[in-house]
Amino acid sequence: MKNIACLLLLTFIRPAQAAIYPPNQATILSGSVFDFKIELDSVIAKSDLRVTINGRPYEEVLGSPAQFVKKEDSLNASALILRDALIKEAGTYEVIVNAGVEKHKASWTVYSASKRTAKNVILVIGDGMTVAHRTAARV
Repeated sequence: MKNIACLLLLTFIRPAQAAIYPPNQATILSGSVFDFKIELDSVIAKSDLRVTINGRPYEEVLGSPAQFVKKEDSLNASALILRDALIKEAGTYEVIVNAGVEKHKASWTVYSASKRTAKNVILVIGDGMTVAHRTAARV
């Protein structure tokens, strides 16, 4: 019985872990906006946080500086948040976060999509259509 209780306790109690968003192995479309966030395990000073993407400061790659939150939502943890981040060039990006003694990594794949144009457009004007007609048009 003791072993089961210990196993259950260990299952539900795990050490907190910092998180990088988008997460590791994320795929991102070049030129699209996304939210960039780093959640840390503890409260740290802004001067102790260093974030690089492919060896360059994140501000250069993502286009603008993020907001540093010393104590996020009354938790005992800091965060770095950047809304509407943007990566213009396709490739593989490695994010490295150094926060005091903590070190975290994530890798992203940014791809580009070719310009696509519509070839065939069907316009249905359904004035006076019954439910059956709308269902048939949808199928």
